[in-house]
Amino acid sequence: MRPFTAAIGLSLLSGCAVQELPQRSATERRPGVSTRSLALCVDGDATQGFASFVLSDVDGVPVTGEVSSVAQTIDGDRPGSGRWEGGQSLDQTDLDSNLHVTLVLDASRSIVDDGLFDDMRAAAQRLLEQGDARWAERPGTFTWRVLWFNQWVWEADSSWTFDDIPSIPAPQMDDDGFTRMYAAIDFSTQQIRDLREAGVAAGDRDNHLLVVFTDGRDNSSGRVSPEVPFAEGTTETDAEFAVHRTPVVTEDDVIARLEALDFVQVSLLALGDDIDDDVLDRFADAGRGQVFAGDDLERLFTEAERSFETLKTVGWRLPLNPGELHDWQLDFSVDGFANETRIRLPVMRDPQTPDCVE
Repeated sequence: MRPFTAAIGLSLLSGCAVQELPQRSATERRPGVSTRSLALCVDGDATQGFASFVLSDVDGVPVTGEVSSVAQTIDGDRPGSGRWEGGQSLDQTDLDSNLHVTLVLDASRSIVDDGLFDDMRAAAQRLLEQGDARWAERPGTFTWRVLWFNQWVWEADSSWTFDDIPSIPAPQMDDDGFTRMYAAIDFSTQQIRDLREAGVAAGDRDNHLLVVFTDGRDNSSGRVSPEVPFAEGTTETDAEFAVHRTPVVTEDDVIARLEALDFVQVSLLALGDDIDDDVLDRFADAGRGQVFAGDDLERLFTEAERSFETLKTVGWRLPLNPGELHDWQLDFSVDGFANETRIRLPVMRDPQTPDCVE
């Protein structure tokens, strides 16, 4: 049997064996944990379980795997020892997970006027290249899509390569200069939902990361965008794109959309002083993510790289009999924190627990 493929995540959802894990906020002494789910499946005489989670520091910034660790016990014994002799822990190398990144870039007139357009495109390219390189060293797949916004929302074709990103076109001379950030996020979340339904990063452990870069506050999503002069086109590298008008979109619309997609984590990159911090914070809360703010464009995109390593998964394979109730405990530790964060949850295999899928 091959444990915990993306297909297993889907079967678990229909088998009533998925339950939410508790949340713990970080303190000055303990890391925080935002957990996705605990899920079980049956493999012959054994029961397999896994938990997906994101660790964060006291500022809410996601913590990478290099500085964190997790230990799991069942009824006080580690898998493979004590009463669980013969069982095993399944660490990150045994559990594949897929990540799809949707990158949404502010390509309005202000980015060009401030001399940031070329640097933004180059930083976006490096961000995705580095994410792809990270996933090449671990199980699972890394996929991505780029959108950008000014008067309209522009959507890159799925055939784009990293080398096409620097060819994202600048806004046209008659660009109104307004920022339609709400409309762009709303559009991108609909695209993410459609991709998930089509099977892209659709497993229970899989993750969609939405990265939004902007240098200003929204001031134009409250009206329908102008008619598009052309519905599609190509860049100087012959990369194809589509151009979309957007309807009226409000702050509440964006929050509702993000809250409804519990498999999406959002990272908001805010450059400069002309940013509505309260709105971005609300978007980050709704999207289970983080706001990175500053005056250094390169630094912002570097901070966003952390999101590629934040979703972690651990699991076990044990002789857990039907009807038996057990106490699963996870201890999370992070370098620089004096104390661990501990989560305990009862788990039980029952007749509704689905079979693991090959």
